[in-house]
Amino acid sequence: MNKKELIEAIVLLAAALNVEVVTKGLDETALKVLHDELSEEKESKDKALAEKNTKSSQLKQEKVVLKFVAPYKRYANGDIAGFDADAAKSILALKPAVAKPYQEEKEQ
Repeated sequence: MNKKELIEAIVLLAAALNVEVVTKGLDETALKVLHDELSEEKESKDKALAEKNTKSSQLKQEKVVLKFVAPYKRYANGDIAGFDADAAKSILALKPAVAKPYQEEKEQ
């Protein structure tokens, strides 16, 4: 990369990281060092954000099984269905209760 391209890349990285940088008066070597540092910081933040998104999507994928004790939308009394944790929480909060957490009945 030439000096102009380095400065453009640094400005883009700084904007993405929401930081201010001063490139005036820096030689090409110093610009390369600054570019590398900003690139590493951006990769680190991107990786942390990806991990956070993965964890939140895993939490959303967590299923809760409910047994309906009263009719609710397309579900009848006695139906058993699985829901995302958020949806299950809102169904369980209904008054009067239309469902309860399902517990598998043990054979005797």
